[in-house]
Amino acid sequence: MMFTATITLVIESLGPKYLRRPASVYIGVAVLTKVLAEKGNSLCTLHGGKYQECRDLAPAQFKLGQ
Repeated sequence: MMFTATITLVIESLGPKYLRRPASVYIGVAVLTKVLAEKGNSLCTLHGGKYQECRDLAPAQFKLGQ
């Protein structure tokens, strides 16, 4: 399996070369976060679309076990 937030054409071309039945799944962070949270996972998102304050808070909370 290959997971990535962003993918280049070069990397994407590796799928058919090394995987038996490659499949691509595209899902937005909001949907993924909702599904994982509904399944009882404790999580937060960390991406460039958030304010710097929120991006700084996520690793700090992780270190505290929150």
